[in-house]
Amino acid sequence: MDSLKLREPEGIRALTEGLLLSGITMQMMGNSRPASGSEHHVSHFIEMLYEDETPKFLHGEKVGAATVALSELYHGYAAAPAPLGARSIPTREELESVYGKLTEGIEAENSENISLKIEARQYEEVLPQIAEILKKIPTAQELEALLTSLGCPTGLAEIGMPSENRLMRFVPYARARLTMLRILADFNLLP
Repeated sequence: MDSLKLREPEGIRALTEGLLLSGITMQMMGNSRPASGSEHHVSHFIEMLYEDETPKFLHGEKVGAATVALSELYHGYAAAPAPLGARSIPTREELESVYGKLTEGIEAENSENISLKIEARQYEEVLPQIAEILKKIPTAQELEALLTSLGCPTGLAEIGMPSENRLMRFVPYARARLTMLRILADFNLLP
C-alpha cells in the first residue's frame, strides 16, 4: 500500500487494475451489484440525508469508513450468529421519520423487496455458511490500519456522522439490494 500512497507506478497500476476489473464486472452484470454493497448504501444514505454534515468527504471516503463499521458488525454476528427474529420491515411512518421527503422514492425503490421473497427457513439453512464467509473478511482493525496508511478516514464519526443507532437500521432501504445488512435489519438482528 505504500506504493499507492506514494503514487508510485506499481500502486497506481494495482488501483487502476482493480477499478477496471470492477467496472468491467459491473458492465457484464448490467448493474453495480458486484462493486456496491452495504458500504455503498451507507455512503448513499449519508449523501441523501447528511450531506451538509459531510461535504468535504468524497463518496469513496464514506464507503471506506462504512466498510470499517460493517466489518465490525459482520464479525460480531459471525462470532455469535443469532437465530432469525421476526421480520421487522420498517413501516411508512418509520421510513418517513428518517427519509422525510425522500420516503416516496425509497418506497418505490423497495417495492420489490427481494428479501421478502426468501423464506426465513431458507435463510436459516445458509446462515452457518454465511457466518463462515463473514469470518474471512478483513477485520475492522485490519481495515482501519489500511485506511490509516493511506491517509483516509477510518470511521463514521471521523467523517462527521452523528452516532445514531438508526443509521444501520435504515441504510439497507436506500437501495433494493439483498445484502447481509438487509438480512440483519429485516430480521431484527442489529445490535
